[in-house]
Amino acid sequence: MASPPDIVHILYSGVGGEAGVVFPLAQAAAGSSRQHAIFFGIEPAAEANIRQCEALGIQWHGVQKQQGLDHAAQKEITRLLLQIRPVAVIVHTLGTLPACLKARKHLPNLKIIAVEHHSNTLKNSKRWLLSLFALWRADRVVYLTEKYRDQVAAKLRWLFQARTKRTTVISNSLNLSLYTVASPASDNPFVFGMQGRMVDGKDFPTLLRALAFANDGNPHLLHLELVGDGPRRAELEALAKSLNVEEHVTFCGMLSSRDLISRMGQWHAYVHASMGETMSIAIMEAKACGLPIIATEAPGVSEFFQHGQNGLLVPQGDFKQVAQSLLKLQRGPDLRLRLGCRARAEAEACYASSHAWQSYFQLIEAKPTTPSITLNAVHQVPV
Repeated sequence: MASPPDIVHILYSGVGGEAGVVFPLAQAAAGSSRQHAIFFGIEPAAEANIRQCEALGIQWHGVQKQQGLDHAAQKEITRLLLQIRPVAVIVHTLGTLPACLKARKHLPNLKIIAVEHHSNTLKNSKRWLLSLFALWRADRVVYLTEKYRDQVAAKLRWLFQARTKRTTVISNSLNLSLYTVASPASDNPFVFGMQGRMVDGKDFPTLLRALAFANDGNPHLLHLELVGDGPRRAELEALAKSLNVEEHVTFCGMLSSRDLISRMGQWHAYVHASMGETMSIAIMEAKACGLPIIATEAPGVSEFFQHGQNGLLVPQGDFKQVAQSLLKLQRGPDLRLRLGCRARAEAEACYASSHAWQSYFQLIEAKPTTPSITLNAVHQVPV
């Protein structure tokens, strides 16, 4: 019997959205292929990522790079690919495409699949050049939503049209068996949270200002938990102190997937304040936990919600509206239940990782060996 094929994912070394995409796919692929992960970034592979790889039987390698273009790091990726000799490499970090193309000179049958993760709204000129490079040099380019692909087509025009047959849409996915509906032990205080890297694209300051506004006159009413880390964390901690809410904010730092799910299980609501997204794993996880969600009307976010039906939408940066929505949920357990049930139902309908993995397998043109993965259409979140 032929051994299962080797498939490599190249992704950012830190804990974040790319890891949240890769691990459910790898788990869904169990038995159909040997999965490898190459973690690439200016920081070493995060301990949480390493633990996930060990738990799932994924062979992993870390390639730490210097700021800017690091030729030595690119050469190391090429060396690893030549050592592993995979049938396909799924590139989640587009800056590593040159290393993959160099490896293909020695592995002519290597399939290169590029996955677009970065929000179109937040792309600078360098990221748009990478998008174009992927479109012209990768075998296939995966976009997470139809709207995202349409935005790329509008931006690149005839350059996109010339390569449109190389593109496809595959939504992000989750291993839903890991998520249970949140069940906080007490309603006092009302705990809400957000997860994400503490960088410019995430609007954590709005949550801190909303907390201060909502707790004015009743400082023990709401409590905020922030999961994540990054270059803006010190600024956020200073802002919490200046707003006199530091006692009502918990900076949780980076958490493993298991610890994150456990933490979210104690929340009453999830709030996502962002400048723009592609298809947010954080929002998907909140839905999988059956949490009522408040989201800012940012590109790549608002199209996944119908206000009052499967979440509450607020204007971007409007901390007063965020606070009022939080108080509405705090005072309305029936509303929380209705929104949370709808969120969980959408997760079950749309985010099964077996569907996404089958779609990737079709791109690789390898036949799955595990009968538990059944062919299914790629689902999109209802809007």
